[in-house]
Amino acid sequence: MRRERTLLWNNFLQRVCESYSDIYFLNYEAKLRQPDSSNSVGFVLHPAYNADYTHLNSAYLPKLEEAIIECNCKMDLL
Repeated sequence: MRRERTLLWNNFLQRVCESYSDIYFLNYEAKLRQPDSSNSVGFVLHPAYNADYTHLNSAYLPKLEEAIIECNCKMDLL
């Protein structure tokens, strides 16, 4: 249920962020997934990014960097 709610929230948040020019949704979560048909959303966190089954390890940082570049955000805001 947590994954389902997280997906709903992320989709909602992404739509809200699109209506603002100075708020950016960094869309990299899907790149951290591994297919898994045994659950309702069809994926789990890829083991390469798993620190302790609750938190990400630092391997996700290149995906975050890509998302920052792809969103064309104003770097002076960071």
